[in-house]
Amino acid sequence: MCIRGGGGGLGPVGGGLSPDSMRRSTPGIEISGAPPRIEVAFGLRSLREGVKKGLGSRIMGFKSDSSADLSKPVEIAPRTWWVGGPLEGDHFQCHAYLIEHGDESVLIDPGSPLTYPAVRQKIAQVVDWSQIKYVICQHQDPDIAGALEQVCGDLQADNALLVTHWRVHTIVKHLDAPLGQYMIEEHDWQLDLGGRLLRFVFTPYAHFPGAFCTYDEQT
Repeated sequence: MCIRGGGGGLGPVGGGLSPDSMRRSTPGIEISGAPPRIEVAFGLRSLREGVKKGLGSRIMGFKSDSSADLSKPVEIAPRTWWVGGPLEGDHFQCHAYLIEHGDESVLIDPGSPLTYPAVRQKIAQVVDWSQIKYVICQHQDPDIAGALEQVCGDLQADNALLVTHWRVHTIVKHLDAPLGQYMIEEHDWQLDLGGRLLRFVFTPYAHFPGAFCTYDEQT
């Protein structure tokens, strides 16, 4: 599964983000053929709209005739959870994700101060905060990274790391989040969780020079 941060809902890969284009855009990444399932967070006005339109089975494994309970975490792939906080009436929804992996669990795009209370509540239903070691910020916008300070107040792992690109870090450092730094371009564009490898797909100017996606080889 490939997760892209940003406004919109969950939808299939588009905009030319094929395995070939991912291979070209990211140094060192090798993706042979189309993975069986690649999904990316963008495109629809909201997650709820996508479910209402019956796109659930394409979007995140929902049955087309089902209605998602967005007040709870939603497992979109094995041990991969949507933990977002939809804002009623807001057509620019952004989504947080949680990769459940023991003491090396990962929070992706924690969201803004407006959405974070719901994100926090959903996370607590899946893992203990002491299990989250990595916080990935795929770009710097306030709806994606604005809650970093609050996240730091909840994290319990002494070795918790902020995983991002150096260009993103030039901005999110002003949020004063006291986390260790893990720059993806300095680590061969990947993060080894110990039995689960995340690769980072560089997508510059979509829509920020340091923007990237997260590709989970396991799902």
